[in-house]
Amino acid sequence: MKYTELKVNENGRLACPCPICGNKDPINRFCSVCGVFIVNECTNIDDPFSGEGCEGGILKGGDRYCSKCGSVSTFYKYGLLKSWDFNLEISDDELPF
Repeated sequence: MKYTELKVNENGRLACPCPICGNKDPINRFCSVCGVFIVNECTNIDDPFSGEGCEGGILKGGDRYCSKCGSVSTFYKYGLLKSWDFNLEISDDELPF
């Protein structure tokens, strides 16, 4: 299955127009037009179980969750990515009832 993904550079920063406002040249860590965070990274800054943050760091453009700790990604948290099943189509034949 192909999921929605945003194009990012090697630092996890948006390499395409901002999906919120359309800013064609997003730079640094926040969009200069709408203010949304434009680097996809793990949001687990401080793990309550170990007292340490996750080492997941920079994530891919389609990652909604960190593969190391399961925390939500910044792109998903701030609405740049929709839920993975947002456009999932199920036929009536596939319903369990």
